Amino acid sequence: MRVNFTAYGFQRGRIKPPTTIKSGKLNFSAMSGDKAKNAMSDEYVEQIKAIAREDAKADKYMEPGGRFNRLKDAQRQRYVSPDRSKAIAGASRVLNRVSKFPKAGKATFHLHGQAFKGIIYKGWLKTTAEVYDEKGQMIAGYTGVGWTDVPTPAESQFNSDSVQIYFAAYKAAKAEMYVSQQAQSIAGAVGIDVKA
Repeated sequence: MRVNFTAYGFQRGRIKPPTTIKSGKLNFSAMSGDKAKNAMSDEYVEQIKAIAREDAKADKYMEPGGRFNRLKDAQRQRYVSPDRSKAIAGASRVLNRVSKFPKAGKATFHLHGQAFKGIIYKGWLKTTAEVYDEKGQMIAGYTGVGWTDVPTPAESQFNSDSVQIYFAAYKAAKAEMYVSQQAQSIAGAVGIDVKA
């Protein structure tokens, strides 16, 4: 990995020349296009619908940490999301090296053999960083206290599509339950056994 550190701090009225940091090669992969296409499989859609029907019967809607959210997160991680953990690990190694510089400045880096790249901004009081995927989309950011995932447009679209499928299935199950309850109420008032 090569990191170009360009100091923006002034010394005697001049900007310092760029410095290069070298570290070992990192090997990790970004999301492939074929995997993303497989994310919204028929099997996955049917699993969402089944969970939505069960949730409608239990009268709970898309609970945080519930089955739907766990399924959605696992599918997105498997097919849509870039390998953030390895990108963040590589960027963290760069951050450790850049923190040794006494001056404020900007460091750009590319991870060898992969499409990930990043920018580190070393300020006088705080250091921040951004990691980008092969399409130039930011996937993670460092604010000085920790890393934060930044969803890509593909991840946001996948989440939105998954929620729409769940919502439609939940709404249909609730409507079916309502019709069934109404039929039983009417039949009970008239004295007809609907279950028979």
